[in-house]
Amino acid sequence: MAAKVVCRSLTAVMFVCCLLKTSTTATRVNSQDLRLLFECPECPSMCPALPLSFECEPVMEPGVCSCCPQCARRKGDLCGLQTGRCAKGLACRPLPGDPDPFRSLMEGKAYCIPDVLW
Repeated sequence: MAAKVVCRSLTAVMFVCCLLKTSTTATRVNSQDLRLLFECPECPSMCPALPLSFECEPVMEPGVCSCCPQCARRKGDLCGLQTGRCAKGLACRPLPGDPDPFRSLMEGKAYCIPDVLW
């Protein structure tokens, strides 16, 4: 699953780079084009309601195939490329000393921590 996501992500990056290099004018790649490239499923006609809470920072689901907003991850929550993003002021980072930090980010085993210089 993770290899498929990486492969598709690299394909999308290459696709966008080729579009930008072959055009003499600014080219915009819209989200619908990316959704087609990644063979995303149809978005639901209605997104689930978010909780009415000051703790919920609405953000889009992760990835190209996102359709609906969700609550941002809070400090200490697990995060990664296939999970929701961290709230403002936080960054998704593997723990110091993680033997495979890339895998932790890919599999959603990193953590939302304060976004400060290390």
